[in-house]
Amino acid sequence: MTVMKAVVRGILIASLASTSAQAGSMIFLGVSSGDSSSPDPTGPAPSLRLGTFSDPGPTAFTPMAPAASVIPPASSPATFTPPPPSVANPLLPPGGSYDAFINLGTGPYLDSASLTTGNPQPWYLGTSVDRLFGGLPSIQQVAAFDQTVLQRAQQTFGLSGIPVTLTNDPNAPAAHTISVVSQTSNPTVGGALGMTYLGGNGFQYIDTAANSATSVDQLEWIVAHNLAHELMLAFNVPEVHDQSGQFIDSPNASWSMMTSPTATFSPGAVADLLSKNFQATSSAGLNPSAQLLGPPSVPEPSAWMLWAAIGSTALMAGKLRHHSG
Repeated sequence: MTVMKAVVRGILIASLASTSAQAGSMIFLGVSSGDSSSPDPTGPAPSLRLGTFSDPGPTAFTPMAPAASVIPPASSPATFTPPPPSVANPLLPPGGSYDAFINLGTGPYLDSASLTTGNPQPWYLGTSVDRLFGGLPSIQQVAAFDQTVLQRAQQTFGLSGIPVTLTNDPNAPAAHTISVVSQTSNPTVGGALGMTYLGGNGFQYIDTAANSATSVDQLEWIVAHNLAHELMLAFNVPEVHDQSGQFIDSPNASWSMMTSPTATFSPGAVADLLSKNFQATSSAGLNPSAQLLGPPSVPEPSAWMLWAAIGSTALMAGKLRHHSG
């Protein structure tokens, strides 16, 4: 009886397997093995079959959101960003006040209503400056000019043995302000290099300096030396100690002195400056003073002709004496 049950069971399993194979299983590129729950290790090997499936139709495509741009927007070509300020004397104690702020940037410009005409602009926007720089100065050129002028003004005082603290940082506290500006001049002395109230604030008019310079280096020296002169006035020392034009304190400065790296104050001006408190300011009776620049020390064509004529006459006289001897 047991043997008979085994034979019947085998026939039933074979029949089910045959029916499953005819119907096909719903497996796409899958393995069809009939009754997977009770595999027969002695049965036939499973076979690979292509099943049938229903086409679900086109699938909706949702595009990815575009990535945020990492390219910064281009700055406007008409916008000029001045360089960061520099400090001529970085050893100033914390919380202290500089003797003077050299404004080499934008306004407001102190006392511009009385010491300038029109609308003063930063020095680097002057058309007279473009001639020396070959066009509008770049940010790097502006930064180099600012630092050089500040250091040379400091050096001018140092060569005379006068300690002074200067900065061009508009956020730093300072007792006085000298502004370097373009597109303006003094309303009463049009040819002035600069003008400053005694004991107060003042200006350096860079267009006047640029018209006399033939290089950026010369312009830097003229501006730095005139700044030293204007600072002398701001420190309440008047233009009374030298009239020769060979010292920084002279109201009529020679061109050769203003472009010399070794220019100094006169002994009288040095003594006067050393007696002053540079932090003090005048409260009343401010009197403006101006410095003028002499022409470059280049002989005029008529002078060259005169010297040539004198030389030729001397040469001819020498030849005549030689032949007569």
